[in-house]
Amino acid sequence: MAENPLGGRPNAQILMTIHGFKQLCMSANTDKGRRVREYYISMEEVLFEFTRRNAVKDRELYIATMEESKKDADEAKAVAAAKEEELRKEAEDARALVAAKEEELSRFRAKAYDEVPKEDKIYICKEASELNSDRHKIGKAIDTKKRESQLNTGSAQGSKMIFERSTLNAKLIEDIASMSQGSGAIK
Repeated sequence: MAENPLGGRPNAQILMTIHGFKQLCMSANTDKGRRVREYYISMEEVLFEFTRRNAVKDRELYIATMEESKKDADEAKAVAAAKEEELRKEAEDARALVAAKEEELSRFRAKAYDEVPKEDKIYICKEASELNSDRHKIGKAIDTKKRESQLNTGSAQGSKMIFERSTLNAKLIEDIASMSQGSGAIK
């Protein structure tokens, strides 16, 4: 017991847990004990109803979430199946195109070099003033006579074609010759 410093009756402070207070009230056979028991019973009913409602809401939310997840998964499966079908068709088309190109290439390879039509020509010409030198011009043209006349237009003495040959790869030959010497003229 502690004395009140302001005077009056001494007061006592008793600390109890909720569980201990509830047990004390349940065992007390008084009017206040009965009222406390009724209070705890009604509070437990409210807590039970609150818990039941939350459980129902949680279950409904869980079911809705699961249904939505299942719906999303089904949509994703449908999209994946459509994409797979599209990729399969693209792969089939690509295989068919490759097969057609391979067949065309094999037919082309089967032809002898001389059987394939040659539209380009490779030529070697010399300037008239340099016929005794080792300087040559290598080039390609479809019509070598026309090209010779074009070369003669820009030359004071003129130029002369000393070699020409029809080929499939005139551009390649011209490029190799140019790259090997660093310029269009070979010495």
